[in-house]
Amino acid sequence: MSNKSIRKKARKNVKKYYWSSLIVSFIMLILVNGGYNYYTVIEKPIKELGHTILIEKNIFIYDKIDKTFDRIEQKTKTYHPTKGVLSVFFNQIIGSGYIILGIINTLLIFMTHTSLPNLVIELLGILLVMLLYIFIQNVISVGKNRYYLEHYKYKKSYIDKLFFVYRVKKTINVSYIMLLKTIYNVLWYLTIFGGIYKYYEYFMIPYILAENPKIKPKDAFLLSKDMMNGNKLNLLKTQILLLPYYIVGILTFNLSNIFYFNIYKESLYAGIYFNIREKLLKKNVNYREYFKDELLDKGNLNESYPSDLYFIKEPKKNKWLRLDYNVKYSLEILILLFFSCALIGFIWEVLLNYIVNGFYMKKGSMHGPWIPIYGYGALAILILLGKLKDKPLKLFLSSIGLCGIIEYFTGWYLEVFHHMKWWDYTDYFLNIKGRICLEGLLIFGIAGIIFVYVLAPLLNNIFNKLSKKTRWIIASILVGLYLIDLVLSTITPNIEAGITLFKILRL
Repeated sequence: MSNKSIRKKARKNVKKYYWSSLIVSFIMLILVNGGYNYYTVIEKPIKELGHTILIEKNIFIYDKIDKTFDRIEQKTKTYHPTKGVLSVFFNQIIGSGYIILGIINTLLIFMTHTSLPNLVIELLGILLVMLLYIFIQNVISVGKNRYYLEHYKYKKSYIDKLFFVYRVKKTINVSYIMLLKTIYNVLWYLTIFGGIYKYYEYFMIPYILAENPKIKPKDAFLLSKDMMNGNKLNLLKTQILLLPYYIVGILTFNLSNIFYFNIYKESLYAGIYFNIREKLLKKNVNYREYFKDELLDKGNLNESYPSDLYFIKEPKKNKWLRLDYNVKYSLEILILLFFSCALIGFIWEVLLNYIVNGFYMKKGSMHGPWIPIYGYGALAILILLGKLKDKPLKLFLSSIGLCGIIEYFTGWYLEVFHHMKWWDYTDYFLNIKGRICLEGLLIFGIAGIIFVYVLAPLLNNIFNKLSKKTRWIIASILVGLYLIDLVLSTITPNIEAGITLFKILRL
């Protein structure tokens, strides 16, 4: 296949698989390329280019753009939530301008609490960056290549191919080979011209690993050398032809790269890999020892890649994960699930407060060892969102919305009719009148997924070991105690000194 044909097919693939590839492009931007920096990518280029382009033509336009970004920057810098994990993440990301650096800074804060010497903190930061690069960035880069290799030959490739290496349990081997590639490249760049030469010689290693993550390090380097023998100049010419895309990327503040060029470039490189691979196999069939994925030879643009036929079998799931989440729950089991979640919520709140504040504090407005909002939220997800069980993402998002509504109006009711607050998220990141916040809703969303797919089926199996009569007796006793507590709590809600001091605000 000629280079022109490869470029044509790459452009065709961009159109055919655009949306899934765009998501992959965004994920790679965040996890591998350090995140989208709002200052260096958008604001700084506008200010620098604006002086040379916009200001000469229309100073009014430039001033408007400049002032707009100044206002955005000022608002983000003056908004500093002080409570919750997300508030720390937000403040660190805004402070550094990078998502990845913000995450690393946040981890350092939680690990050190600023009590360790600066040298130790710096060493921990270096270690975190190295681990991120070796075990996440490099590995996901190989997964990205796997995604594009499958897309090039088959109708569909799934976004989860980014985590392909982790799933086939070859993380250590891939990480080691990619680390060696980096070290060798750095050492060769000390010789300048040697670095450029070796850059092209090692170019195919991530693609080789994407096809065969079991390959030995020595074989990966030798195979890449054989593939690039006589093809270095061709690749260089291809990259020169890509220069206009890089220029457009600069002029569009990197947006054209995100929305088109990155996708096109990756599909183009996948085509080059297949072209060289095919020539080597025709030249010497012994290369089949390394190019082990014969499914990539066949290809079928009308079907998806048959992952179950891949030469490395993915480990089977543990038996405890094989829970029937489509089971129909009887009424007494729903009651028991309600109290189980109310108890779990109570334990969670008490433990969380103990860890944060260092003392025991009775949580909730009721006197018993339960917080009903957790039980109501769990049953609402199980009953009202039951039709979404086969759509985890929609279930997750719907759980967030449903639990948000329940928590908000519960908080509103307690404030209006009891003139008190049993929780207050005022200083948390993205909150609404202190009644709900993003961090809490994300926890509810995750908890909803765990409850539907794991906890509820597991508890159902446990409860079914009891006779139906026993289940009804336990459920009836719990309902009776709850109703008594509800009456008492309505008259005299739980307002321990600890809660009054830290959580309840008189309106």
